[in-house]
Amino acid sequence: MKKIFSIPINPKLTEPQFNDFLGFLHTYKDYIYDLYFTSRMPPFVQDAMGDVFNGPPDHLSILDNAINVSKDTGIPLSATFNNTLVRPSQNNLDLFFSLV
Repeated sequence: MKKIFSIPINPKLTEPQFNDFLGFLHTYKDYIYDLYFTSRMPPFVQDAMGDVFNGPPDHLSILDNAINVSKDTGIPLSATFNNTLVRPSQNNLDLFFSLV
């Protein structure tokens, strides 16, 4: 079976939505190449779709949740830095690792 889909983890799901999403991942994991999430820690706060979180920063719980979903489903995880205002540089990669 070919794994062809990359699926986003939406950190704004309600608990019932999250449980449905987790069930979906378990059902279709043979088709899913990876799970991705947009890092939302400064300076990576805004994603490519323009979604900005106005509440208190909770980037570590979003990261922990993404890691747990990956472990639970066995689907690889990737962090996505798709903010057009932040350069894909070694400094920003190092910054990300220093924040997690």
